[in-house]
Amino acid sequence: MSSADALVHCRAWFSSQGWKAFPFQIQAWSSYLNGSSGIVNAPTGSGKTYSLLLPAIAEESSVQKQTLRLVKAYNSFGSHQYVR
Repeated sequence: MSSADALVHCRAWFSSQGWKAFPFQIQAWSSYLNGSSGIVNAPTGSGKTYSLLLPAIAEESSVQKQTLRLVKAYNSFGSHQYVR
């Protein structure tokens, strides 16, 4: 999953909750997904956690799906051993 795809997933999840992302959240998602790091400074209750958590989840979800595909491909070549 590209960073653009992950950003789309973050926005879609937010919309599915009936929420509209604040500009700082979108900026934080984009920055994280493009490899930047930093600090989010916003008032209590404004969504700082979602500004940092969603892109990490989207990224990890992508890694897990890719790993699962690799394990399935490996196993399809006749090996029935578990890969840890």
